[in-house]
Amino acid sequence: MASAPLLDLAADIVKNATVVREFLTQAGHSQPSFSPDGPAKFPADAGEDVVAARTQLIYAARQLQLLVLGPTESLQWFALTGALDTATLRWLYHFDVPTSVPKDGSITFVELALKLKVSQRTLTRILRHAMTNNIFREPSFGSVAHTSLSLRLAEEGNSIRGVVGHQMETVFPAVSRMVEAHEKYGTDDDCATHAPFHVAFDTEMRALDWVAGDLVRSARFTESMKGGASTGPFSTAHTVSGFDWKGLGEAVVVDVGIFTSVRSVGGSAGQVSKAIAASAPKLRFVIQDQPSMVAEGEAELEDSLQDRFVFQHHDLFEKNPETALAVFLLRLILHDWPDRDAVVILRQVVRKMGPTTRLLINDAVVPVPGSVHPLQEKYIRNVDMMMLSMLNGLERTRKDWEALIEETDPGLRIVSIVKPQGSALSMIEVARGCRR
Repeated sequence: MASAPLLDLAADIVKNATVVREFLTQAGHSQPSFSPDGPAKFPADAGEDVVAARTQLIYAARQLQLLVLGPTESLQWFALTGALDTATLRWLYHFDVPTSVPKDGSITFVELALKLKVSQRTLTRILRHAMTNNIFREPSFGSVAHTSLSLRLAEEGNSIRGVVGHQMETVFPAVSRMVEAHEKYGTDDDCATHAPFHVAFDTEMRALDWVAGDLVRSARFTESMKGGASTGPFSTAHTVSGFDWKGLGEAVVVDVGIFTSVRSVGGSAGQVSKAIAASAPKLRFVIQDQPSMVAEGEAELEDSLQDRFVFQHHDLFEKNPETALAVFLLRLILHDWPDRDAVVILRQVVRKMGPTTRLLINDAVVPVPGSVHPLQEKYIRNVDMMMLSMLNGLERTRKDWEALIEETDPGLRIVSIVKPQGSALSMIEVARGCRR
């Protein structure tokens, strides 16, 4: 009997949709909806089986769509629809359309155009394009109201506003210049200021430093990082669970910062160490970062941690002032840099490592193709493209990490790589003279 991939995928979708629906019903959660009062996120209390079912449901629905479209229409979809969806979303964000539509009720296209001082015809055309993605709706002819998607973009203090804003206004222009960057810089992929970002914005500054110098972009980036620090695959909780911190006893942890004025995942200087400190009450911490982040971290430090935390100015590319301590922690730093710079950064730490000192690199380890769920692989490949476009950095495979450590110091070895459940990051433990 001939295979029937469409029916197989449809059955898979029904099976996994049933698992998700039953979980939501039994746990008392609302069902997914495009209505403005629909849930903003999938519940965090879902078990591993439900998370797996949801992941497969998303993947199977996408595969079914592509099979039904066929190769020709799928390629047309990639080439045209994806770019236009991004462009219209950027327009809506840039001109602050979501916050200008009443959270309850509706507003006419004419009134909205006058309020925003934009072309009514252009606004109408862009809104109706966005509505095909369930972003906004037209409750009556010539008027616009929110859906659950557009309402999320209207809520102040919502990290998704920062995510969309940063992606649309900073990342998207950079990503769209991949070809031009390769034509300009050729095979020189080991220079931090030869990224598509530098072509898009005509600057020689590193992307994070450039963003830090723009108050609007910096605030947007900071907002986008807030959600990831508390929940999800970049949560600091995974950094805590990825290593036996309590087993270090009364040791000192040197938390090496990214050395830029813009906040990264984890918030201001010391936020990750605070989470670790709560789980390991005997540890002390040295927080290293650039001056403004150090000042902010000191100002926000709770009284109960004053005797356990020391803040210190430090440049990643200068010799580390600390020596022979228990652990150096580099979290989400090295993926920002091409190999040449990453080796320099590591050597500034390694030269101060004693025989019992450990180096912990909390960063992604790209899986071998086909070794994880395709949706998870898609996620890490997306992040890798952002690193390429913005910083000429990269997400590294295990072999990449081994080669980087070897080039830094042949006397170093990777002791272990631990990836907590649900985390995008692994904890890579490095020490002297240990065998893999």
